[in-house]
Amino acid sequence: MYNRVYDILASMIDEFKAINTELVGLSVDSLYAQIAWLRRIQELEWKDMKHVNVTFLIEDIRMEVANKYGMIQQSF
Repeated sequence: MYNRVYDILASMIDEFKAINTELVGLSVDSLYAQIAWLRRIQELEWKDMKHVNVTFLIEDIRMEVANKYGMIQQSF
């Protein structure tokens, strides 16, 4: 099971736009993994959400942006 955060945020896109805010998600997965994952999200139904279209995801497979902003949790 995957985290439903992207589903919830995607369903709130209009609310973000209403306050002049663009939503950006960063993924360190490959483009092909993201495509498969986004297609799966569209197939799933959760609570009152179905056919959710996530359009705010950016690929960062080299982790350049994630490392620059301290978004990668280091192992212990």
